[in-house]
Amino acid sequence: MRRVQVVLQPVEGKGGALGVSTDDKGVFRFTKVLAGRYSLVARHAGYLPASFAETQNTRLPLMFPLLPENI
Repeated sequence: MRRVQVVLQPVEGKGGALGVSTDDKGVFRFTKVLAGRYSLVARHAGYLPASFAETQNTRLPLMFPLLPENI
C-alpha cells in the first residue's frame, strides 16, 4: 500500500522515533538504525493503525530486537 506512514519507536529510550512513508509499491526502508528493542506501527488515513506482527490469528510481541550488523 502506498503512502503508509511507518514509525520505528525505540523502547529503551535510545534516540528518537524514526518515520518513513511507503513508496508507490508499498516499500519502505529505515537506514542507520541503532541496535536495541523497537516497536513498529503503520498508519494510513482511513485505516486503523497496525502494529508489528499482529494478524487476525496470531499476536506476536509488539517489541523486537535489532542486533548490530557485526554479529
